[in-house]
Amino acid sequence: MSPAFGPSSRIPAVHPPICTFRRGGLVALTGPLKIPAMKIRSQGMTLIELMMAIAVLGILVAIAVPSFRSITAGSRTVAATNDLVSALNLARSEALTRSVNAVVCTSSDQATCSGSTDWADGWIVFSDRNRNGAVNNGELLQAWSSVGNALKLSAETLDDNKAVSRVTYNTMGMGDLPAGTNRVRFEIVAPICKGDKVGRTEVLLTGMIQSSKVACP
Repeated sequence: MSPAFGPSSRIPAVHPPICTFRRGGLVALTGPLKIPAMKIRSQGMTLIELMMAIAVLGILVAIAVPSFRSITAGSRTVAATNDLVSALNLARSEALTRSVNAVVCTSSDQATCSGSTDWADGWIVFSDRNRNGAVNNGELLQAWSSVGNALKLSAETLDDNKAVSRVTYNTMGMGDLPAGTNRVRFEIVAPICKGDKVGRTEVLLTGMIQSSKVACP
């Protein structure tokens, strides 16, 4: 028969334990049962551990920093190469579109041709409508400032390694290069250069532009 529940029913009270087990048998408790609390001990780093951590960190930094610098230098070389190719493409497009001579030349003031063979100082593109080889009013198309970051940017003829300060496209979009050569080669070299990280750009006599990466010097 199921037990009946009513107003007078009570739930038995839970009594505290009156004995505990010991090796010899049951032993009566004389006081409340005490359960020892777990102690969590917090320890810091010792001096030796700290020195070892610093040493490991130093090794990781020594490995990572040169790699980071090499990656950064490579990225800057690619960016400078892209700017140079953009200038050459702009000049050729201007020559073909408007049937005029277009010139890419070195420039330190981003307004006139400097005549320097150090292309790292910057360069400009202008439309040489009167074919006088100089920038006149309304002829400047675009200017690029110094590449910076200690990058070296040079240009020379492929046949006799003669440094050049300008590249001219004629009205047919062909390269009006120095006599005796069929191409001009640009090279961009970063101060930290490993592997095939030199940016090379060549302007052919036909006006075509070729870019590639070659081994560091």
